[in-house]
Amino acid sequence: MKYLLEVKGEALKDIEWVVEWYEMQQTELGRRFYAMVLDNFKYLILFPLSQQKKYKENRELLLEKFPYVIVYRVVSPSSVIVLAVVHCKHHPSKRKMKHP
Repeated sequence: MKYLLEVKGEALKDIEWVVEWYEMQQTELGRRFYAMVLDNFKYLILFPLSQQKKYKENRELLLEKFPYVIVYRVVSPSSVIVLAVVHCKHHPSKRKMKHP
């Protein structure tokens, strides 16, 4: 079963900022990051319950080759909301692990 995917505005801003930053670092790197995010969105549509809950109902999907996680929530038996795309270094759960 495919789930409906909604990407919150804040997550879209996160993605846009990261794409621009990577493009400034190296030509085509921002495009590759964006393609990786889209591939992971396709995965979430098919397998949203594959990742464990990290904080309350939020789940995280780690991007391959980039140090970012997609933070999302399954909100109904057929719907997923992407809340943010966050660098692992700046992610709150990572900070908690670093500073107990």
